[in-house]
Amino acid sequence: LWLGSLAWAAAEQQRFDVAAHALSQIDADVLKTDEQSMDWYLVVCGMAVASNRLDDRDAAQRSLDLLDPCAHALAVVGQVAIFGAVSHFRGLCLATLGRHAEALDCFDDAVDFHDRIRAVPHRAMSQIELASELARAGRSAEAEICQQAAIQVAAAHQLGGVLSRANQLGLRAPHSVSGG
Repeated sequence: LWLGSLAWAAAEQQRFDVAAHALSQIDADVLKTDEQSMDWYLVVCGMAVASNRLDDRDAAQRSLDLLDPCAHALAVVGQVAIFGAVSHFRGLCLATLGRHAEALDCFDDAVDFHDRIRAVPHRAMSQIELASELARAGRSAEAEICQQAAIQVAAAHQLGGVLSRANQLGLRAPHSVSGG
């Protein structure tokens, strides 16, 4: 449990050496046999985020293999934490693996899923990743619309993590939107 949390948190804080070490200590084989205990998604989603931020293709593949059977599920930890659509985390893994068309589909599915459950922060994060994949695919007009919508929501709701991720991906807020 704590290794997944540490890898995720360290990667988001750009403490890549700590994230890489934690990620290397996670035994994916144990997770394959785990009955998806209360903290299973925390570890596996943490692996997906950290592998994406570190561009660690091996860890991304291990995460993807674990996430595939629950591709259309909601990632939850116990009764208190919701990480959003599993398709978002699959998209991160697929993007890391260079499978960008599949990643784009996953982020599009995640945005739709988050719309259905009215998960505004999760939708904005998935939109940021979707905008990045749309831009990579040469669909700049769609990417711009998606990016602006996500950044405006993030600014309005003070979602600093979404704005930070947009900056990491090289996406910039329109002049009328501030990061607050």
